[in-house]
Formats: sequence, C-alpha cells, structure tokens
Amino acid sequence: MELQQQSNSVEPALMGVSHISSSATDLELPPSRRSKPNAVASKHNAAEPTTSENTGNLWRQLSAPLLGCVLLAYWLMPSTPAEEGASPNWTHHQQAVASFESSQDNGLKFLTTDGQESMVNCLELTSADLDQATTHDFQSVRWDARRAEQVLKGAQPELNVDDAQVDAVQPVLSEGLRADFLNRDTQFYHLFLFDSCYQDGDVVDVLINGRRFATVQLTNSGVTLSVPMNSASQISVQGVSDGGGGITVACRTSQGEGFVRVLSEGEEQLLAVVAR
Repeated sequence: MELQQQSNSVEPALMGVSHISSSATDLELPPSRRSKPNAVASKHNAAEPTTSENTGNLWRQLSAPLLGCVLLAYWLMPSTPAEEGASPNWTHHQQAVASFESSQDNGLKFLTTDGQESMVNCLELTSADLDQATTHDFQSVRWDARRAEQVLKGAQPELNVDDAQVDAVQPVLSEGLRADFLNRDTQFYHLFLFDSCYQDGDVVDVLINGRRFATVQLTNSGVTLSVPMNSASQISVQGVSDGGGGITVACRTSQGEGFVRVLSEGEEQLLAVVAR
C-alpha cells in the first residue's frame, strides 16, 4: 500500500518536469551582441525626420512671427497719394496748390459758411473768433510774465505727438513772443486745425510772427488752440512730419473753412491774420 502511494506522488512531479522541459524548447534566445547596433541604427533611422519634414517644422516656427511683422509694417505704412485722394477735400488742397504755383501768393482755398469759394493768401480772424475769457485773464496779469504764461497754458488743449523723433513744443510764449505780447493789447483767438483728408499722422508747427508757438499732430476730429494776437500778428503753419501723400492741413473759423495747399516737410504757409 505504501509503495503504491509513493508511486502516485512521483508521477505528477515527473509530469511537471516534462512540462518544463518542453516549454524550455519554445523560449526565444536573446539576439547576439552583433545584432544590437543594427537594431539601434534601424530605430534611429526610422525616427529621423526627412528634409521636407524639417522644412515644414521650420516654416511653422517662422510663419507666425513673419505674419506679425507684415501686419505691423502694413499698419505703420505711410498713406499713399491714392488714399489722400480718396477724400472729397483733396480737390480743395489741389486747387490751392495750383493757385499758389500760378500766383506765388494765394495758397489757400476758402469756403465760406454760405458756400462761396475763393482763393486767398490767408484767413481773417474776427471778433466772432475771440476767446474773450482768456483775453480777460491774460490782460489782468500780463505785467507778470509767469502768471501770463500760466493763463496761456491753461487755455490750451492737451497736444500729443506720437512721433518721438519730432521736436514738439507745447503752446508757449518764447522770449521773442513775450516782447510782442506782454507789452501790447493782446487778444486771444480760437484757431481750429484739422486734417481734412486721410488721417495719417501729419504734424505741423504753428508759428506766430515766424516763431514756434505749438506743435500739432493733425486729426480728422481736430483741435482748437487759443492763440495770442494783435493787429501786427501773423499766424502760419509749417510742415514737420508727413504721414504720406503730403501734409493736408485745414483751418475752421467763424467765417468758414480754409484748405492749405499740400505741404511738404519744412514748407511754410501763411494761415491767418486779425481782420482790420
């Protein structure tokens, strides 16, 4: 009986050994060391991008910055004569140019409030253009140069010039202008300046008797200055920066609108005097 039991217990063990032996013959042997470099190289070659893939990746990296530069350049690009010419007021400026070239005098086209047109050498400011409040305040302190300067500055709008290369001046009485106005019966007049065509960043200097009074960047909405004047005063504008296609400055008074001939940088045009 004991021998039979031992025989039965040995048989399963032998079966297990047989199973292990047969399974061992099915195991794959690892590749030899000589095959490893080839396998690694094959894997490397498969992952290496092609020339066209490299070009595509480079283009994707550069396309966004390039597009941004193109859009920025277009936004900063000066206006062309065609853009200026698209404005209905461009004709007025061109007619002023033709008038000045033929006469060397009449450099403005004047449109009165009742629709009359004429070529003139300057505009005339009347009592309807007076800044009476500033005139009163200035007259009361004109013997004190510091206080008179404060009155003048307080009557002006905020003037901003975007072009950092422009030597802009805020409304001020220079030494020469002080001699002209602090010792005389000075009156202040409203002067409304605007860009009558394409708003492209045109900049002008406003001169009083040939001296710089203020630097104005022209816009379509315009800006109103309060300018000190007397019977001998002359106001002119001088081109400082052309946004493109020529500097197109216009002036509005109580009598109508004056369109200055198209100016280049550095050119000067008489603009207004006090009516006599």
